[in-house]
Amino acid sequence: MEPMNQRIKASHPIGPRIENRSHWRAPLALCLLLAFSFDAFADHAEEELFELSLDELLDIEIVSASKRSESIFDAPAAVFVITAEDIRRSGVVTLPEALRLAPGVEVAQIDGSKWAVSIRGYNLRFSNKLLVLIDGRAVYSPVFSGVFWDAQDTLLSDIDRIEVVRGPGATLWGANAVNGVINVITKNAADTSGLQLNAALGSQERGTFSARWGGSLGERGDYRVFAKHFERESNRLLGLGNADDDWRQARVGFRVDASVGASHSVQATGEWFNVKAQESAYELSLVEPFRTLTENSQDAEGYNLFARWENTSSPESVWAVQAYVDEVDRVWSIANIDRTIFDVSTEYQTSRFPRQNIVAGVGYRLIDDKITPGSAQRAGTIPVEREEEVFNLFAQNEIALVPDRLLLTLGSKFELNDFTGWEIQPNARLLWKPASSLSVWTSISRAVRTPVRSDRDYQILFDVFENPLEGLPPAAVFSAGNRDSPAEELLAVEAGVKLRLSPSLLVDLATYWFDYDKLRSSSEPMLSCLPSGTALPACLADQTTLAIRVDSQQANTATAETRGLELSIDWRPRPELRVQANYSYFNGSEQTQGIGFVATESDTLGTAPEHQASLRLAYIPESHWETDLWLRYVDDIESITGTPIDRYTTLDARLAWLPTQNVELALVGKGLFNDAQAQFVSVPVDIPFTEIERSVFLQFRISF
Repeated sequence: MEPMNQRIKASHPIGPRIENRSHWRAPLALCLLLAFSFDAFADHAEEELFELSLDELLDIEIVSASKRSESIFDAPAAVFVITAEDIRRSGVVTLPEALRLAPGVEVAQIDGSKWAVSIRGYNLRFSNKLLVLIDGRAVYSPVFSGVFWDAQDTLLSDIDRIEVVRGPGATLWGANAVNGVINVITKNAADTSGLQLNAALGSQERGTFSARWGGSLGERGDYRVFAKHFERESNRLLGLGNADDDWRQARVGFRVDASVGASHSVQATGEWFNVKAQESAYELSLVEPFRTLTENSQDAEGYNLFARWENTSSPESVWAVQAYVDEVDRVWSIANIDRTIFDVSTEYQTSRFPRQNIVAGVGYRLIDDKITPGSAQRAGTIPVEREEEVFNLFAQNEIALVPDRLLLTLGSKFELNDFTGWEIQPNARLLWKPASSLSVWTSISRAVRTPVRSDRDYQILFDVFENPLEGLPPAAVFSAGNRDSPAEELLAVEAGVKLRLSPSLLVDLATYWFDYDKLRSSSEPMLSCLPSGTALPACLADQTTLAIRVDSQQANTATAETRGLELSIDWRPRPELRVQANYSYFNGSEQTQGIGFVATESDTLGTAPEHQASLRLAYIPESHWETDLWLRYVDDIESITGTPIDRYTTLDARLAWLPTQNVELALVGKGLFNDAQAQFVSVPVDIPFTEIERSVFLQFRISF
């Protein structure tokens, strides 16, 4: 019998190797329309035409790197901020697309509603080493250890910024902030007053409509409410026709920002959403043809409520308490999930001690879930229902060894969970600023990924395939969790330089070396017969045998090393022109310890491209026009299935007319170099190769 992880041949129903099918057949009309803007530079005055100058960009106050306000230049970490202007001018329509703006972030679309998003490798549909937050609320799933991106959305025009921290953030944010943290922060309600209407319509955008109203609560504060609905067209399967992966979502929400007296502030947000995501998926059977392509849907409905109170009565200290509840019901062919999270935490920041900035806090989380088999009857969990509790406390101190020149940061998180007990996640960071235009930093830290329900309590029928040995029944591959799974561990060493070469040129370089231990792996398969389950030799001649059962159990015997660098350049050669270039290099190696074990987690190293590059040109030819070109290169992507996707280059373009400050009409083209492009291979391999089609659409925004 050939190895199960052999390279899939062209005749396999999942599909052959994905070749680069770029035909350079982009709509010529759109490209010519954009090209006219670059024939000659208009004679602008020397004022800054973009919303943020380089000085203002460097002075943006971020909170994700140290849980206190600091500028990007002063953060001893690899931090990139995606601004509201970046999002607007890129023409993106989803959160995952916006994350492509940051270096070191791997973003690949699986089908119409599914995405694989990670930082510094290990990219999967459920990337388990990336923590994602939206307005302080974690959206990392404690069931599948990743993010269901089909249910994560908001009004993109209401996003103030997205802070992307590449590298461990576990000391502040806890377990699962292993390779990075993405923090989506929306605007204060005071900045969104009045009525705003948004719409998008085009080849893949059946229709996106949203309305937001913001108002005043008098001297107490401000509020906003919004509603959004979108429908997106299906893509296509490689050689199999329509993918039937259209995606619909409805969402309503609110935000209130209020003050109580001169030193107390309150933020409250809430949302309700409903998602219906169609998909083409393989239904498994123990009789030929073993795989049948069917049309399924994932339906999800949920709500979340969040509140945060801050006390700034002392200029040297800030005290904050926040809490949220997040409930989701998901109906899926793999499993039906009913999950509720309650989270409460408190933080204290003080600079009352000479040359020190201290931040500390404690928190508690309760997770209540119920998981039942889905319509495919392929997976189950024991127990069906479970409650989990997580307690944590952390402290971090920034010490000015030389004021404004040399800063040392020391801290650690102490976390107690029901599965692995106490986990300690320390870090040490050093920042050196020899000049006002140069900052150099380095760090060493430890982070862990704690096991979740899908690591411990599940059993799933992973695949069924024809036995290559003539006369033997097919093989049915089962995978099971392990209740003794330890936490995966990471030791990370990082270093970086942020350099302003001139008033118009900023360079940010980060490097890293990651050493992983106790990564997920699978035990050597055990063979038996279905349906009896008896040992293989005793039942092969039995006429009732439907399949050879191949059982493996999750283990944690794999180790890996990864290394890489990320380069970001922001150049403003003229007031009307901005050039942004990003490059990422990623490389890794892995091995499995012990006898009788095969790696699974480390196999996903290849799902991140070795090289990624991005070039964005933002140009304002005239006061009422904007043009944007976004060229991206993605290197070869491997997969656990052994079926790679060839490297590809793609172009997005946008031409916008802004007759007034409150009206915007934009023509956007996405994926213009390729008629359609497959970007990722889903694991488990229940979803066939989907090619993401080129999209051209109109966007409209009006504010009153």
